[in-house]
Amino acid sequence: MFYTGVCRRPFFTERRDVELQPGQEVSLRVDVGAASVRLELLDQSALMVTVCGRVRETGQPLVQRRGVRLVTPDLTITPLGEARLGRPMKVQISFTNPLPGPLANVTLQLEGAGLQEPRTVPLGDVPGQGTISVTETICPSRPGRRFLAVSLHSRQLTQVHGVTQIVVTEG
Repeated sequence: MFYTGVCRRPFFTERRDVELQPGQEVSLRVDVGAASVRLELLDQSALMVTVCGRVRETGQPLVQRRGVRLVTPDLTITPLGEARLGRPMKVQISFTNPLPGPLANVTLQLEGAGLQEPRTVPLGDVPGQGTISVTETICPSRPGRRFLAVSLHSRQLTQVHGVTQIVVTEG
């Protein structure tokens, strides 16, 4: 499904015949491989699941539709030390790739008003199920409560973000 709500072509279809008694409910499991779903995901990591059926005896149709948004992992951002106005400080950023395959050409985008002008940090490739941890230096330029936002970008995985609060003191 596109971010506008417009549906893309179907990527999986399965036909089953199910016989039910009056008042009976049945749950059916459908296994769709992660690799095939990943290739079909668009920018919002959303799927529209539609189930269509028909009562054989009466011809009455049954249609159920449900939107599913896949949850992406978070980035962990840990400030290292105290934040003082005009003095460099370090933050540690960690991420675990939940996919079985590698993420290629991964970059981090850091920014935070009064903490960090927007900056891109190239990380290269992250192996499947692999964890990365990088330490970056920021230099607070304003006192008070500030927020540092970090986004991870790759073609294989989108919408990966983390935010942490940093209190900057003067002196």
